[in-house]
Amino acid sequence: MLIPLFLTAAVLYAQNSGGSLSSDELLQLAQRETVNQHYNQAMSHCSAALKLAPADDDIHTLMGRLYVIKQQYAAAREEWKQVLTRQPRNKDVLLYMISLEAGCANYAEAIVNCAIFLRYFPADSLVMAKQAGLYMLQKQYSSAIAVAAPLQRRYTSDVRLTDLCADAWWLLGKECQAQNKPDSAMMCYRQVLQYHATDTLALVKLAGGFMAGKQYDSVLLYAQQGLQQWPGQVPLLREKAVALDNMGRYTEAVRAIMEWKQNEPGNKRLNDYLLQVKAKQYRNQLGVLHLQSFYNNGTRTAFISSVQYLRRFKKVVLLGRVNYGDRQSGNGIQPEAEVYVNHDKQNYSWAWLGWSNSVVFPKYRASYSWFHGFAKGWEGELGFRYLKADTIHTYTPVISIAKSAGNYWGNLRGFFTRDAGKWYQSAVFTNRFYLREAKDFLAVMLGIGVSPDDRSRNFQFGRLLGMTTTSATLGYQKYLGVSSVIAAYATWSHVQMTGIPAINQYDIYVSFYQNF
Repeated sequence: MLIPLFLTAAVLYAQNSGGSLSSDELLQLAQRETVNQHYNQAMSHCSAALKLAPADDDIHTLMGRLYVIKQQYAAAREEWKQVLTRQPRNKDVLLYMISLEAGCANYAEAIVNCAIFLRYFPADSLVMAKQAGLYMLQKQYSSAIAVAAPLQRRYTSDVRLTDLCADAWWLLGKECQAQNKPDSAMMCYRQVLQYHATDTLALVKLAGGFMAGKQYDSVLLYAQQGLQQWPGQVPLLREKAVALDNMGRYTEAVRAIMEWKQNEPGNKRLNDYLLQVKAKQYRNQLGVLHLQSFYNNGTRTAFISSVQYLRRFKKVVLLGRVNYGDRQSGNGIQPEAEVYVNHDKQNYSWAWLGWSNSVVFPKYRASYSWFHGFAKGWEGELGFRYLKADTIHTYTPVISIAKSAGNYWGNLRGFFTRDAGKWYQSAVFTNRFYLREAKDFLAVMLGIGVSPDDRSRNFQFGRLLGMTTTSATLGYQKYLGVSSVIAAYATWSHVQMTGIPAINQYDIYVSFYQNF
């Protein structure tokens, strides 16, 4: 209390005696008025002091603070710049400048001022943290991490620094996703877990990213990691269920979907999905097939009726079929066997063997194809077909290319048969338009030439090779519930032969399959 009283007395004395106060005394008065929130008086004292001592940095420093209080930011900036011109290492003024620019949302300038400050005081952790926060406001997340990460390693218990690092990696990951850089985004989300090991959003992003890349083991890893800490999280349950489904672990997938349903009872589509996955647990299938053929040249109706049994294993599907055929030339039985082998994610193969001692079927039939999946929904096939009908042996290389795009699948398959020193070509163009979650489909097929895969005519394949043949097919396949499938196809074929009228053939093909 003595100093303020002394200053007051000095002012009164100076006024009454006609004397004047020194710049230091005026500065002390200004400081007192500032504490008492008498800012106008404080500014008057500072102005008077500056007339006496225009280069006094303490007066300029206080004047800058008063300008900030009066929201005259440009004037404050000029006051402090004068101080820094003479005292570039003035710590207080450097801090004031950082706060001024940050408060005015001049984040780039504030970052520059932080850099200047750290040039003189490189170990100041508070300014480093401030600079990292400013980088975040500027959306310069990599720079924020570069500053904050070493600081967080120094102060591991500082929750604010830990949160800042996690947020920076998270936002950088979202930025990479928006720029279509999925690998970089995944790296960022993994870094989030270094700071918050149970961050649900990061775990969901990681599980979803690996799902897009069909890396189902990694999907399960991150989904399970999150569910251990946060049971019942619907996004993680969804990723877990879909991953198990795609991995063929259907029993576990059913349990995951049941848990998903409990935590999202309003999602009615889960009932259908649960039934679909339950259906995939079926290992067996019985099928009944019937092909009826009609001709316009007086040949009586022909048919082939079949029963088949299919058994699914982990990577192999085995199928046995017995066909009974009845034609104008006679009737008979043909047993057949098929096998499908899933070699890896990109390759699978198919083989087919058949035999019959009846003239209504080929004597021997053998087929093999290797399929390879390429990027962007493309698939290629290389294979061969062998037929012995009557006394004729035919060997046919096969090549095809297929493309999936949304709900569409198309396949162009070519057959190249050599017989009696000549090559004969045929081709089939198959189109499928999938409906109802890619279960049911409408099929349109166009063919030219006769192929060894044509069930209604391959018993006389050798005799038809040199004839001009065209065909068109329309078909539809539909699931009944989740365990039954029906299909129906109608085909028109036109055979042009030298010297005799053309023949039109009409085929109706129906089938029913029951899974169990």
